[in-house]
Amino acid sequence: MTRAQYFTLLEDGALAGAWGGRLHHFLAASIIVSLLILVLAIEPDLGISSRVPPFSETLMLIVLGSEYGFRLWAAPDNPRFAAMGPVAARWMHASSAGALLDLYILAGILAFLTGSLSLERATALALPRCLKLVRYSPMLSALGQALMLGRQALFASAIIVGMIGMIFGSAIFLLERAGQPEEFGHLTSVIWWTISTVTGASGDDSTPDTRLGQVLYVILSISGFLVLALPMGVIASAFDATLAKRSFVVTWNMVARVPLFRSLPAAAIAAIAEQLNAESFEDGAVIIRRGEPGERMYFILGGSVEVATEGGPIRLDSGDYFGEHALLTDEPRSATVNAKGRTKLLSLSKRDLAAVIERAPGIKDALRQTDIARRGA
Repeated sequence: MTRAQYFTLLEDGALAGAWGGRLHHFLAASIIVSLLILVLAIEPDLGISSRVPPFSETLMLIVLGSEYGFRLWAAPDNPRFAAMGPVAARWMHASSAGALLDLYILAGILAFLTGSLSLERATALALPRCLKLVRYSPMLSALGQALMLGRQALFASAIIVGMIGMIFGSAIFLLERAGQPEEFGHLTSVIWWTISTVTGASGDDSTPDTRLGQVLYVILSISGFLVLALPMGVIASAFDATLAKRSFVVTWNMVARVPLFRSLPAAAIAAIAEQLNAESFEDGAVIIRRGEPGERMYFILGGSVEVATEGGPIRLDSGDYFGEHALLTDEPRSATVNAKGRTKLLSLSKRDLAAVIERAPGIKDALRQTDIARRGA
């Protein structure tokens, strides 16, 4: 595997096909199991051997240490660091929040294995490992970004809940303190009861006795649904926007790693990414059939394909492209292309390719050179 393929495998598991997904699942499962072992080992009644936590942590040191090393080594292939040299790119990666979290986790494991930390303290310091799960789960990452996008609306919702608590709580306090001094005799307690009622977190069965107090209680109960609906709607909307943005970023990163487009400015890459369509093919499926008219060219997002040329089959992997010959020459397809394993592709139409070539004429020459090289293979 090339360094670029290692980068894709670690950073974009979905783009690396089945093996990328399996690697991320393995890393996530390893973290969860290691944390469970540490937490359960603290309880003496469970009878877990004292040798199990050190053995588990040794395995985690190997797994997470290897992951950190490979990520650092592959950092120069990160599109964000494309303009930097290898040393600068690795320094930028090492100083990122994710890499610093990795170092913190590795330092904690080493401290435990060398006896500098007790099992209880090592367990407490190991809990931030859960943050690494965001790296392996696109949904968790998208949810975190959605919460950040909707933080202002969430803050406004919290203020509204606080205002309702103070206004309604003060009114109920004045109405009920004489008749129910134990339940409603303290203003701060009544305000807390009001906020708990609005949010649905109240476990108190106390209710007002006065007619007006009961009316306010009903209004509080109904308003709780409305108050909670606002932040939920904000989060759902931000979550959808985050997923769409992530899909675009994944596509942009893939396009930026294609040597054909690497020299283009970010705006041009973004324009190409918007024109690409995602397609999936199962093992053995025919993607292009020889003799058919060509309307699209393809970029391999994950998996691989086999091109049946006159000189013999050619295997293309993630980051490669094919199907450009028919678009450049207006001739029928010159070869049949089959998927090898489950394959994910991005396709570019003939019209959109013409627009890309008009924006960057040098791409046409690069496509022709690749086409000539393959036909001569």
